[in-house]
Amino acid sequence: MRKLSYILPLISLLALLLLSSCKHSERAQSRYYGESYNFIVDVDSMQLLRFLPSEASTFQDTVYVYENDRVAIADILTSDSLEITSDTSWVQLMRDATTFGWIEEMSMREQVVPADPISQGIKGFADNHLLVFLIFITAIVATYWLRKSYKMKVPIVHLNDIPSAYPAVLCMFMAVNATIYATIQLYYQESWQHFYYHPTLNPLAEHGIIAFFLLLVWVIIIMAVACVSEVFRLLKPLEATLYLLGLIAVCAIDYIIFSQLTLCYIGYPLLLAYLYFAIRGIKGICIS
Repeated sequence: MRKLSYILPLISLLALLLLSSCKHSERAQSRYYGESYNFIVDVDSMQLLRFLPSEASTFQDTVYVYENDRVAIADILTSDSLEITSDTSWVQLMRDATTFGWIEEMSMREQVVPADPISQGIKGFADNHLLVFLIFITAIVATYWLRKSYKMKVPIVHLNDIPSAYPAVLCMFMAVNATIYATIQLYYQESWQHFYYHPTLNPLAEHGIIAFFLLLVWVIIIMAVACVSEVFRLLKPLEATLYLLGLIAVCAIDYIIFSQLTLCYIGYPLLLAYLYFAIRGIKGICIS
């Protein structure tokens, strides 16, 4: 129980932030960037028009920008600004003094990513996380089976756990944060879009569920460091390394299951069942 006492201040802080988030209202914006906002081209090439369709003559000149080029917004025109296609906004992008042109805003969003490294990380993770996690989990499971052939009773979180609550609590936080992430995608798209175009790692710079999500990310990082220290204290180096690889695999499985199943609402009751299962395991560790 002494080890669990270190977790209580973190849980209290999370609860306080969650309660404070109820005081804030949801943002309502359709665009979170303006002139001089910088993007990185995220496709092989992106075509820009020298002139708006309403201004072009028979011949329309085009220019291309390429992957990893940095472009900035020079102008934004909506359907109310000029007689252009209804409900279509056009953005003028500029790479340099001689390379600039217009592109439909919806098309632009699909081909660029904000220049901020946090936004680029979010985009890259969203595009590749499932494949990376599945490959990683497969490798870990294969390693465990090979290890089990030589030695039985391999320690693994939740099943044959070590006498420490940290690994199970880390998995619980991962499951909760994955559920919160999926909840944001379901109900708080406006807040997520604002965060995507103006990212921060400081929970105090955001509010509501985004702040709660960021705080949990930091708690997971702190818990992960504590887990590494605790595991190497309790196990031999080889066993500790294998245990940590298994712990990463379980966290990855938690993330995939709860982030995906929450999108179809199954994740919420499943999370309650998982937390009950994990807490029972922690109680068993403490009693023994």
